[in-house]
Order: sequence, then C-alpha cells, then structure tokens
Amino acid sequence: MEKKLIKRYAYVNQLKEYVNSDFVKVYIGIRRSGKTSLMYNIIDELKLNGLKDENIIFISLESREYNHIYESEQLDEIVYDKIENIKGKIYLFFDEIQQVNGWEKSINSYRVSIDCDIYITGSNSKLLSGELATLLTGRYLTINVYPFSFKEFLQYKNEIDGIELTDDSINELYGEYFNFGGMPGILSLGSDEFKKNGPKRYF
Repeated sequence: MEKKLIKRYAYVNQLKEYVNSDFVKVYIGIRRSGKTSLMYNIIDELKLNGLKDENIIFISLESREYNHIYESEQLDEIVYDKIENIKGKIYLFFDEIQQVNGWEKSINSYRVSIDCDIYITGSNSKLLSGELATLLTGRYLTINVYPFSFKEFLQYKNEIDGIELTDDSINELYGEYFNFGGMPGILSLGSDEFKKNGPKRYF
C-alpha cells in the first residue's frame, strides 16, 4: 500500500537551493519524525521537474531488500551495479545509512567519483560525530527534522484524513495534538489505534 504523505513546505523550500549542489544533504532526527518522508518530498519535486525514475536510486537500509548490507563494500557493489547504465546526473538517497560499517568513505567516494546528488538520513547526531565530518568538512548540509508543528498536523488531518478544518474541529484537533504530539510515523497508524494504545507502545 502506498504511504500517504503531505508536503512539508518549510523543509522542501529550505533545500531547494541546494538540490544539484555538491553538498551531501544529511537529515537528522529521532525515529518516526518524518526523515524518510522528506526524502520522498524531494523525489516528488525532482520528478515534477522532469527527472526520470531511472536516475533516482533509493536505498533503505531497514528494508527487506537491503537489510543484509552491513559493510561499505556491499553497499558499493549495489550502488555501482545500479548506476552502471544510467545516463546523466544520478540522485542517491540512503535511508538510515548508519546501519552500514564504513559508510562515510562510501558516501565521500560517490561524491567524488559519480556525477550525483546525495541525500542521507540518520536517527541521531552521532551520524556526524565521526569520520563523515572529517571527510566532508564544509561539504555537507545538516537538516534537523522535527515532528509536525501544529500547522503541519492540521495539514495532515485535512489532506490525509479528510477532516474539514473548522473552528470546532481545530479546537478538537488541538487537544489531540497536545496529548499525543505530532510524530508523523505515529499519525500514520490511524487515530483510533493511536488514541487507544498511546504513543509509548511505538518507541
């Protein structure tokens, strides 16, 4: 089933000037804060601007397809195999890259050796505490990803859940936001299940 997303305009607009730049874009945030969805927001923007699907490589290290990758050499083999016959600039997206040992050198090698634009996510600030910061001094952009603001929460409820935003519904939704927060990954579970079990079961 296709995951339903809203466009988080503040983040998309922040990144627009850096698309196609040499900077590695690094999304950092706690689990379920919406890092992966922000990658899809950028992918949607690229497609709207005419980019072909074949020029987009998305690798989630938590997916069944790629969860066997533990070493950078394995990652390199997959990446270079995927891009072998692609013409033009390549857009590389790596979700939860810290799962791979030595990933920092791989990311830097792609930046140097491939005509590409790179985006990566990680679950905490340790992502930049080691070798990547050394290898890419001045060549990466950090995007701190936070749960939904109340405005984004209302946008989600309107666009995804189909709730009409009136004074009464907004007041009711504020109560839900106040009690349960704006974690995108939790909202996608469905409000009934969410309200019944509460957020603690999912962390």
